Amino acid sequence: MLAPIDEPLVARFLDDAGVRGRIAVCDVTGLQKINAVRSSPCVYFEWFLREAFGARVLPAEAFTAGLVRRGILSLGMG
Repeated sequence: MLAPIDEPLVARFLDDAGVRGRIAVCDVTGLQKINAVRSSPCVYFEWFLREAFGARVLPAEAFTAGLVRRGILSLGMG
């Protein structure tokens, strides 16, 4: 889905594992993504943006921080 990423959207993804596992959101103006989906189209779209426009889409900080706070994601080494 292409949409702006805001706090309510991040909260919805953090609260619902089903949504997190089935939907990816890309904010092309903010060059951010909320993505926990293993999907080839998402990867190919990011490659397209990089090749065509030199744009790199990064994970939304609020989403990553929320996953870490909830213990869903660990950024520790090893």
